[in-house]
Amino acid sequence: MFNPKMIFSLILLFCLSAFSLFAQETDSLMPKNIDPLVYNKVYPIQEGLARVKKGGLYGFVNPDGKEIIATNYDKASDFQKGIARVALHGKYGFINTEGKAVIPLTYDKAWSFSGGLAMVKQGEKYGFIDSLGKTIIPLEYEQAQSVSEGMAMVKLSGKIGFFDTKGDLKVPLIYDEAWPFASGKAWVKKDSKWFYVDKNGNCVEDCP
Repeated sequence: MFNPKMIFSLILLFCLSAFSLFAQETDSLMPKNIDPLVYNKVYPIQEGLARVKKGGLYGFVNPDGKEIIATNYDKASDFQKGIARVALHGKYGFINTEGKAVIPLTYDKAWSFSGGLAMVKQGEKYGFIDSLGKTIIPLEYEQAQSVSEGMAMVKLSGKIGFFDTKGDLKVPLIYDEAWPFASGKAWVKKDSKWFYVDKNGNCVEDCP
């Protein structure tokens, strides 16, 4: 028969080993030689750089803890595909891993890239840009949501529709309410009736 104490010991040993491996993996994601008295917060390494916060401002350090991009920014996000969203004096843009602004800090608000496009806001209007800063969907919409399954939801004059990531309006702005695309379809409402449309705007389920 199995000894209950032996089983408990084996389970405890397994848990401790698993925790140790997890801790080692977690530590490997953090930069080394970081002075805790210098930085208020240190984030895991992403694409070779770790975001850090010092005195309320953000910058980036390399895996050895050397500051590569000075802590000058009011806000910052982690790097994705070589660029990171940053904000300074109320304006948003994107920098590369050398700290150079590849998309000028001219927007009143910007969101991280999703599906190859970043949602941006200027004044009260929303639109979308690509990683080169080119406007793909004009900044003329009163509301918008980041790309989901290759489709960007926008709202104008109270009506909702969807663009694809090439900037083509695939689902016309005729809906009163809508949810982002999931599993290839979006739940939309028109004339008090809810139903599903595909990425070409065709009703595919619960059609009125």
